[in-house]
Amino acid sequence: MPTIVLDPTLEPSAVQLDDIRQNIPLDGNKDGTNRVFTVPSSEKFYHTTNMSISVHLNGQQLVFGTNYTVEESGGAGTGYDQITFLTDPPQSTDDTLTGDFVRKVLS
Repeated sequence: MPTIVLDPTLEPSAVQLDDIRQNIPLDGNKDGTNRVFTVPSSEKFYHTTNMSISVHLNGQQLVFGTNYTVEESGGAGTGYDQITFLTDPPQSTDDTLTGDFVRKVLS
C-alpha cells in the first residue's frame, strides 16, 4: 500500500482527505519514445521539499531526480501537473504508469 507523507509546513486546513490520490493512471503515449506524462486533466499536485508525486512504473517506485522530474506545464505558478522521465520511459501500452499525490486546489 502506498504511503503519502504530508509536508509538515502546510497548514492543516490546506489538505483534505479527499485530496489524497493513489494509483492514478498518468496520461501520455507509452511508446518507448515519449518522456512526458501528466496527471489527469485539471489536476495539480503539491511539489515542495518535503512532498511531491510518487511515480510507479509496473508497480516499481521510481526515484525523483534520478528517474523523473516534475514541472508546471502551463508555466510558473500554474501548478505542478507534468512528469518528465530522465531514464527509459514506458515502452508499451502494457506498461502501468501511476502516481500517488496530494491534489493541490488552486484558487
